[in-house]
Amino acid sequence: MRQPKSELLPSHPDIISGRLANGLNYYILKNNKPEKRAELRLFVNAGSVNEDDDQKGLAHFTEHMAFNGTASFERTEVVDYLTSIGMGFTNGLNAATSFEFTFYMLKVPTDDIQQLRSGFHILSEMAHTVAFAPDELESERGVILEEWRMGQGAQQRISDATSKVLFAGSKYAERTPIGTEEVLRNFTREEIVRFYNDWYYPGNQSVVAIGDFDVDAIEEIIKEYFGIIPAKENPRPVEVVKVPDNIEPQVMIITDPEMPNSTAQFIWKRPVRPTVTVDDYLDNLKQELYLNMLSSRLEELTKQPDPPYTFALMMSGNVLKGLGGTIGAAVMSSGKGLQAVQAVLGEVERVDRHGFLESELQRAKQKQIRSLERSVAQKATRSSDSYTMEIIQML
Repeated sequence: MRQPKSELLPSHPDIISGRLANGLNYYILKNNKPEKRAELRLFVNAGSVNEDDDQKGLAHFTEHMAFNGTASFERTEVVDYLTSIGMGFTNGLNAATSFEFTFYMLKVPTDDIQQLRSGFHILSEMAHTVAFAPDELESERGVILEEWRMGQGAQQRISDATSKVLFAGSKYAERTPIGTEEVLRNFTREEIVRFYNDWYYPGNQSVVAIGDFDVDAIEEIIKEYFGIIPAKENPRPVEVVKVPDNIEPQVMIITDPEMPNSTAQFIWKRPVRPTVTVDDYLDNLKQELYLNMLSSRLEELTKQPDPPYTFALMMSGNVLKGLGGTIGAAVMSSGKGLQAVQAVLGEVERVDRHGFLESELQRAKQKQIRSLERSVAQKATRSSDSYTMEIIQML
């Protein structure tokens, strides 16, 4: 018998969203925490996994170049201007590049209409007129290479080794946002401009604006500054990269003399699970209850004399667009690596065979209810920045 289709989750009733004729999506929400401020984001649906083999690291490099000159702002004018109005790198100006996306962050005053409009103007130019001036490229090359060098510590080495196994058989295993030294030293302007032209176009971008403002006025400003960007004809398809299942369990033992502690990590791969319907949301609540109960059991083991680990937890989520998973971690006690692994996996097996006690379930429910009640109670004081991150995570 066919099950009735679950109803879609309602969206935030106060979010104004739309799509311009050129394909750009936008999301606007009025929120007055903090007052007289707006958080602006330009989201680009492209990161290091979209790079060609001769572009490893150029998604991140492009992010840097967006601050180094556009059609209307030369060299450091964007940074200089935002710093002059108190909104520089120490107060809201930033950007980030991941495997799958890039986003630019501005905080601007809303009690000065020209400064507010300038924020949208800057993001619009980053979206389609980054200059990539040759001298600026060479200057930034040194900055990025130093960033690459500083990131070659123990944590990065272990992360790289883990990724090659966890993401094996997919493009994720061959990419990191910082890229490779070889490409960073030797790429040409043509190669980075090709990345920009391939992926920076309206149909692959979104604008998020949340703050203390009139939403109708902001919608008109977005249309003014972003509606003028030409639509992309025959855009390069955005590849959805999936991580294949491994047939048998995989075990990695990675050592590094610079690591200050020993950690065991456990990953159970699963398909990505979008939360779209009411049933999806209820499934997430059940999963959180399960993980809370299991984490509580693991915590109890740390209270024993001479425990095998000092901390452990379980969590779940969509690791990447192409990979979901349940992840466990334990900080192992000195010389007790095997015992820590046996303790965690033994508890997982015990739950699988015998389940939880009713008392455990009731405690987990009360914890979950209190958390949800706090979220509702804090809604009136929630910051604009936290709203922007929630929207970006859904794009």
